[in-house]
Amino acid sequence: MGMDKKICLCCFAFLLSLCTGCAHIPESEHPAEFYRVYDATFDQVWDSLLKTVSASEGSIVTQEKTSGLIVYSIHDKKLKSKVYVNLYVKNHPETEAVIVYLFANTRNGGYTSDLDADFFKRLEKALGRGGDG
Repeated sequence: MGMDKKICLCCFAFLLSLCTGCAHIPESEHPAEFYRVYDATFDQVWDSLLKTVSASEGSIVTQEKTSGLIVYSIHDKKLKSKVYVNLYVKNHPETEAVIVYLFANTRNGGYTSDLDADFFKRLEKALGRGGDG
């Protein structure tokens, strides 16, 4: 095989891998972002988050305590859609409180419940705070 053919073949292979290997996650049809601040330690909030997620109908996709990230998914059978929820936990920069961010992304439809309010109520209950607010 000639040198020109080898170079063309390498360029073609590179372009093919570039085009097929750089897939992206589709944008959410219904993105949502919410947060709450809790007067508790990081460990208390983290443990309560894991308890809340495991009590829900979701399944944990990933959890990484050092970065404060929990990703879980919920399958809404009524709407035949899947909701991916990213929870990000971090210490408040100016106080001893902990901030919990909730980012929900849906595929193929929406979701039937008020996801953020329901989740934060369950989290507050797990933290021993009732869940009224």
